[in-house]
Amino acid sequence: MGLCSSSETDLHNQAKAARGNEMQRAESGSAAAAAMLGGNNLSSRIEMFISCRGLIDLDTSSKSDPFCVIEEYQEPRITRAYNVSQGTTQSQAKWVEVGRSEVVVNSLDPVFVTRFKMQYRFEETQKLRVKIYDADDGHVAPSKMDLNRQDFCGETPVMYLADIINSSKPSRATKVSKLSGQTKKGPARGTCTVRVEEMKNQNGYVTMKIRAEKLSNKDRLFGLSDPFLRLSRVVESRRRGQQSTNLPVFKTETVMNNLNPKWHEIVVSVQGLCNGDLTRAILFEVFDYDADGSHDFIGSVTASIADLTTGGIRRLGLISKSRKSGGTLVVDSINVEYRPSFLDYVTGGTEINFLVAVDFTASNQSPRDGGPSLHQLASNGTMNEYQQCVHKIGDVLEFYDHDKQFPTWGFGGVVQRGGTAEHCFNLVPGTLGSRVMGRCLFFCFVWCVG
Repeated sequence: MGLCSSSETDLHNQAKAARGNEMQRAESGSAAAAAMLGGNNLSSRIEMFISCRGLIDLDTSSKSDPFCVIEEYQEPRITRAYNVSQGTTQSQAKWVEVGRSEVVVNSLDPVFVTRFKMQYRFEETQKLRVKIYDADDGHVAPSKMDLNRQDFCGETPVMYLADIINSSKPSRATKVSKLSGQTKKGPARGTCTVRVEEMKNQNGYVTMKIRAEKLSNKDRLFGLSDPFLRLSRVVESRRRGQQSTNLPVFKTETVMNNLNPKWHEIVVSVQGLCNGDLTRAILFEVFDYDADGSHDFIGSVTASIADLTTGGIRRLGLISKSRKSGGTLVVDSINVEYRPSFLDYVTGGTEINFLVAVDFTASNQSPRDGGPSLHQLASNGTMNEYQQCVHKIGDVLEFYDHDKQFPTWGFGGVVQRGGTAEHCFNLVPGTLGSRVMGRCLFFCFVWCVG
């Protein structure tokens, strides 16, 4: 029976689409909620805080005036053209500037106030470096300074964002690096401390149960209104006299032929609904559904999540275009819940173990047979598909394992000459254990496929 459930659902959806069932519109609202909740919660917005100690003094009559520059390494990207005849293009690997701090006057131990915002992505290897300069352009803003005209104070070695997040010394998500490079007064001195924090209110979810009472009837000749509710984020205009704009973020299902509708429970992310600000105004609008898309406006009201949760406001009067009452929205329940993000687990001590198992069965063929094999080592040093896979995944996961030792096993291969195929054997030659230390995994892997 379980094997039939998927096809039965497909047939059911096709039938609903064929007869224009209103439930399909309800599912579109649920799909919007699912999109806001996010299928991939492995990405987070973070802030980086930078400070330095013991910088080299590059000024004569006073101390240096340092500011910092953060750069992120951008991997080569392959872009495919829409026109097949144009082929593909590949961008060059390069360091891209993320941002610059303010200038701290007369200090060799600057603590920069500027917070650098970035997107942390678990599935990517994000490389960073910090460069320190002594400002020599007086009152020019750092963002407009020509770095070639400033005195170089030193730079950190290449750092991995995942490594910083998983650092425990001197404190959690903090990494201290010695500055290197050549300044006008000799080798760079001092250290640079990078601390990472996840931006708050990214993983909050609002759950609401809303109904309406005594809505205006827009279908007097053909029955009762078919109401649905739309939620929009209010964006206040920065220009005087200009109207604010509304960004729709959620729409409920349509309740047919009902002036006292009770909609399904609404679940939407705090980030999507109000950009993390619980005091931000949310526009509640009720419409009468029309099949031709010209939905009739019933009424609207503005309130914030804070108003509904802490202010005790649970009944909202809808105002129509003619400034008359369009009915009442009743919030039966509302709850704001914050769920742990992936970074919460990582900074809380969760580790990820990386285990490699290599398929040695005949389906991959042996490179000694002369035919195409997934285990074949290229004479020019190019990595085969197995090596590329292990290398890329290992580069990401190694920072989340405290001992940097990775179990490596093989299956489906004949280990002893004249023996039979074994389904679990150690890939590390001459050892009893199965763990490979850190980057040695790649070289072990070269041996096992060669």
